[in-house]
Amino acid sequence: MLAMPTIKKRAAKLRIRRNYPSRIRYMLFVSSIEPLRLTIGLGSLLWAAMLFYPGDTFAIPGYAFMASVGSEYAWALAHLTHGVTAVYSMLTGAKGRLIWFADPILGCVLWTSTAVCLIAAGPPLHAAIAPDVVGALVSWWLLVRYRGDSRGS
Repeated sequence: MLAMPTIKKRAAKLRIRRNYPSRIRYMLFVSSIEPLRLTIGLGSLLWAAMLFYPGDTFAIPGYAFMASVGSEYAWALAHLTHGVTAVYSMLTGAKGRLIWFADPILGCVLWTSTAVCLIAAGPPLHAAIAPDVVGALVSWWLLVRYRGDSRGS
């Protein structure tokens, strides 16, 4: 026969397993999106800083397709615009059409195009593309949640 603590542990594990769908639903649809907005905004600022850094980033073969879309400074300026707007709107609570365009819409277009350009540069794909793909997925989710968030964050 099983000891009482073992039975309680098994029951607790079953409750946790059954709770996964509701926990995932809560994380996706109810929880605050502010940490994601801050992360995406800081990611854009970091992209801008690295592209403004002296040197020719687009000379690396993995960035060849990005170079054909726009110059290094154009990409850096777009990332800087998104990063500053995302952090500003989150910290101040500012809303409006300009913020709507420069934060979730520009972020979605920018992160998605960055990921697509890096993947389209062709094989061999490198592991450094993974954060950009995640950034694209998160930016799409932020676009969906931005207007629908009941707290307006």
